[in-house]
Amino acid sequence: EAGITKGAFYVHFASKDELIALLIADSVAQADGDYLAFARGLPDNLPCGAALLALADKIADTLCGTLGQDSMKKVYGLLLTAAQGAQAVRGYGRALYTLVYELLEKGEKRGEIISHLPLDALSRHLVMAMRGVAFEWCVQYPAFDLKVQTQEHLQIILNRISTRG
Repeated sequence: EAGITKGAFYVHFASKDELIALLIADSVAQADGDYLAFARGLPDNLPCGAALLALADKIADTLCGTLGQDSMKKVYGLLLTAAQGAQAVRGYGRALYTLVYELLEKGEKRGEIISHLPLDALSRHLVMAMRGVAFEWCVQYPAFDLKVQTQEHLQIILNRISTRG
């Protein structure tokens, strides 16, 4: 469809997976920007746990509505094969981790959360939990409601770190 030969394609990309990984990297950057804008639009006085649950719901909406389960399967396949360009999704430098860290930091400063883990480790665990639920959605689809399960799983974690019981 691009009007180039197969040989010309492979001059620029090592494989179709590399091209897909680059497209995913662009999508990740856009999604992270959307998540940041969403979080910045939340009321400043919203408790940390509620903000994290709202963000998780936004992420689930994006995965279900924009990307879809088939695309997420492809993303996880690329991550498992360590395809070039997949670092945008895999890396801890992703803006999503920073956003979760900032929400946790705000909650810690307000005395809403307490954890024996440093905030960077806790933010990684929260994102890993969301990623794990999304992976389970791919495995169990269609008998798995991503939005419901994301909220339930994250709430279990938040109950352990919330000072409000």
